[in-house]
Amino acid sequence: MENTQSKQRYAYFDYLKYVLIFLVVLGHLLEKYTNNPLIKSIYLFIYSFHMPLFVLICGIFAKYNKKRIIQLLLIYFIFNYLIFIYDSFIREIYFENFSDFLTEVLKPQWAMWFVLALPIWLFTTKYITIVKPKHILYSFIIALLVGFIPVINSVLSLSRIFYFYPFFLLGKMLGQNKSYLINLISKSQNLTTKFCAILTLVFTFAFLYYLNSYLSINFFYGSIPYAKFSDVILRIFAFVLAIACSFSVMILVPVKSTQGKHFYSISTIGQRTLSIYLFHITFIELIYLIISLFDWNVLTTIIFSVILSFAVIILFSLPFFTQLINKIQYKKAVKD
Repeated sequence: MENTQSKQRYAYFDYLKYVLIFLVVLGHLLEKYTNNPLIKSIYLFIYSFHMPLFVLICGIFAKYNKKRIIQLLLIYFIFNYLIFIYDSFIREIYFENFSDFLTEVLKPQWAMWFVLALPIWLFTTKYITIVKPKHILYSFIIALLVGFIPVINSVLSLSRIFYFYPFFLLGKMLGQNKSYLINLISKSQNLTTKFCAILTLVFTFAFLYYLNSYLSINFFYGSIPYAKFSDVILRIFAFVLAIACSFSVMILVPVKSTQGKHFYSISTIGQRTLSIYLFHITFIELIYLIISLFDWNVLTTIIFSVILSFAVIILFSLPFFTQLINKIQYKKAVKD
């Protein structure tokens, strides 16, 4: 029988995923307006930690499952190439030669990189069953070094796979003793640590606002090789911000959260982040069109994007969309 602490434990991570999927959608909605300094600063702030923390949570619950890996790859191919075909026709994209076509085909479409990276990370758990601190250290070093290799770029999202893998391993290590982790977080949630967490997030936003004219919107993507040698320092800086902000958010989300019973509850939506992620990407152009119908100032654009983000995650967390995703699976029996 599952005890109350265990239920709270999983509800806590669902609450975290709810916060993060909201930020994912909001970040994507604001992306077209990053020519404004305030919106660009909000965008950079979101991207400084939301995907590293998402990947970390995936690592906490990661285990080798061949059927799940194949299912994720099938989901990737279906959604990625539907988006590719749509973009090719709607935007009238033409390729001068087969090499350009092949390069584009091998690039995950927009945010689909995560759906390709996840099964690859999961596959590594077959060989790295127990994560030690040295594994995380090595992965961070590799993530820094691959920036010097030009061929490791957006093709097959190789750069991002290496860039975010340390966070996956960190989550895997923390997940080896979930009871200890949740107790540690619970004990850490006092006024002092919460104040420090808020201060860290405020300082990070203020710092990024100050630097926003010097940073490109893809600064936290980890998707391109270094342009110059000093870029390795910036990548270290990005890792430090990601870790500091991620753990700050973990401190601020209450451990004593409860399981939801309705499709619109926070914990239930947190359990359906994959369907939200996939379908909001699929319909992102339509969502952009809705926003573009109105000519608002900066503040109104931000407020409407926030409201629309809540509406999107509620809509695509409906059981119908989750059931569609679950139907995508390899029917033949899979053996490890």
